[in-house]
Amino acid sequence: MFFLLGILSFTGCTSVIEETGVEKPGVLYLYESSSGFVLKSFGDAKVQPKYKGGITKGKPNGFGVLTYPYGEKIVIGEWKNGKESNTKHTKKDGTLIGKFVNGEWIGSWGVLFGRHENSKLVYYKDGDDRDVKYIGGIKDGRPNGQGTETYRDGGTYVGEYKEGKPWNGKGYDKYENIIGTFVNGDWEQLVVEEKEKGVLYSLSVNGEWGWYKSGDEKKNGKYVGEIENGLPDGQGTETWYDEWTYIGEYKDGKQNGQGTFTTHDGRKYEGEWKNGEKYGHGTETFPDGRKYEGEYKDGKQNGQGSYYYPSGEKYAGEWKNGGKNGHGTETFPDGRKYVGEWKNGKQNGQGSYYYPSGEKYAGEWKNGKKNGQGTETFPDGGKYVGKYKDGKQNGQGTETFPDGGKYVGEWKNGKQNGHGTEISHDGRKYEGEWKNGKQNGHGTETFPDGRKYVGEYKDGKQNGQGTETFPDGGKYVGEWKNGKQNGHGTEISHDGRKYVGKYKDGKQNGHGTETFPDGRKYVGKYKDGKRNGQGSYYYPSGEKYAGEWKNGNTWNITGYDKNGNIIGKIVNGEQQ
Repeated sequence: MFFLLGILSFTGCTSVIEETGVEKPGVLYLYESSSGFVLKSFGDAKVQPKYKGGITKGKPNGFGVLTYPYGEKIVIGEWKNGKESNTKHTKKDGTLIGKFVNGEWIGSWGVLFGRHENSKLVYYKDGDDRDVKYIGGIKDGRPNGQGTETYRDGGTYVGEYKEGKPWNGKGYDKYENIIGTFVNGDWEQLVVEEKEKGVLYSLSVNGEWGWYKSGDEKKNGKYVGEIENGLPDGQGTETWYDEWTYIGEYKDGKQNGQGTFTTHDGRKYEGEWKNGEKYGHGTETFPDGRKYEGEYKDGKQNGQGSYYYPSGEKYAGEWKNGGKNGHGTETFPDGRKYVGEWKNGKQNGQGSYYYPSGEKYAGEWKNGKKNGQGTETFPDGGKYVGKYKDGKQNGQGTETFPDGGKYVGEWKNGKQNGHGTEISHDGRKYEGEWKNGKQNGHGTETFPDGRKYVGEYKDGKQNGQGTETFPDGGKYVGEWKNGKQNGHGTEISHDGRKYVGKYKDGKQNGHGTETFPDGRKYVGKYKDGKRNGQGSYYYPSGEKYAGEWKNGNTWNITGYDKNGNIIGKIVNGEQQ
């Protein structure tokens, strides 16, 4: 039932539609009766085939679509007087079942690939461009009916097949010239008259180039070969003294077809030509070892092609106007590789660059350099995601480190520059200004133990004015140098003790004043964080001890009561 419905003729079907003879859009439903299939203007598309399209006198006429219930298949195309004229039958998944061509049913239409096996052409459903390719009617796995066959040399056959063999049709060469015909399976070769052969010279007369029968082969181009209408046409050789030689095909006085062009300095092109220019597929080699193999247009590399360098470098991809343009892949002998877009011979657009070390960049390029948004991954697990300019990180970006740390912020010339935040794997956090990859300017740094620094930095270290607070409530406010307290500063301990004075290398050094919560006070010299040198110690009671301290201990000291009377002495650390 399925197949019969696919190729039925509507001739003789009755209809309640008015037979006006004018094509009108409408709908018909297919019924099966004792006398065959009939069409009526009423029905149910859920259980019956439904035709929608042009109708004349109750019959399909013009373009229409016949759909089958349950999605079995669909027929679309042109009907004439109730019969399928040029239609295509497909399954619900799009698979072609067959087609009508000019009213003739072709059981199947598709693609086959032919391969020569034991001097016989055998057809398969799968293949590639290296095989003979057939598109057309198919029967029992072989070409049958109308079809087109394309051969590896660029030639084609167009016409009728019968049981897998060309039957009635024409053969063409790659230039679309007819070379012969098949008549009832027999090949008839087209006889071409042999052309005149001779010598011509290419020279300029009154500013215009032309071909002449006489000339000077040391000054003009010399052609030896086939001639038609006074011009090189067919096979020939053209030589320009001490410059270049061309051997190949000509048409209307210009290189056309297959030919080899060799210069006297060693450059060589072998391939297709059109109107005197390299055009089509060809191979060009250079004296220094470079080689191009691919497509040409108007004398320049254009289309798909591969370029080989003596160093081992290779580019394979698209070309335009003689330069790398479009999508392509460049590989290097040291293992580097670029895959992506090109413009005017340089990486441009989206692309990925692979390094032998395992590093990879994927993102935007401009004029051969990383430019725009990109992602760079490193073999140690590090990663950068952000902006690039002229091949370096530039603008906003995020770098994650192998140990879990992270920097988020501004970059310039491949280094952190501007405002940014760095979080170390151990929980330390810095937020502030950067220069040349280091903290520089004003910033805030917090530590896992609760400490916090707010102030100035230089070359990655606290430098200038800054404030450090401690988890126990203590605080230092003052000058810093090379990451340590240096200069004048004030330190307040959690217990209320306070020091105001000089610092060096993170410790009290020089003159300072230290006060205590109970009212005690020391004014004097410090060294390496300890009282050292001359100083005075005051008690709330009014007592005073003045003299010399050594390594934080009293050394030569005189004690006074509140009235200034001496109450004791320490000499060389010993109480007297």
